[in-house]
Amino acid sequence: MSSNHHEFIISEKDLTANLHEIILNFDEPFADSSALASYVVAKKTKDFVKVALTGDGGDEVFGGYNKYYIGKL
Repeated sequence: MSSNHHEFIISEKDLTANLHEIILNFDEPFADSSALASYVVAKKTKDFVKVALTGDGGDEVFGGYNKYYIGKL
């Protein structure tokens, strides 16, 4: 199996240029700063693929949410 890789250099200018559009898409206060970089990466990725899977943690796999503790009871 093989894969194609692309590298994007993201600068502060990329973030500030899209800041208004990013904020407009959130309908409530949002404190996850990774949303800024994720938006820019998604925007650049769409030139190469129709669907991209992503994630920034293993909370579901490692039981990081309190709702998974109920299953043990």
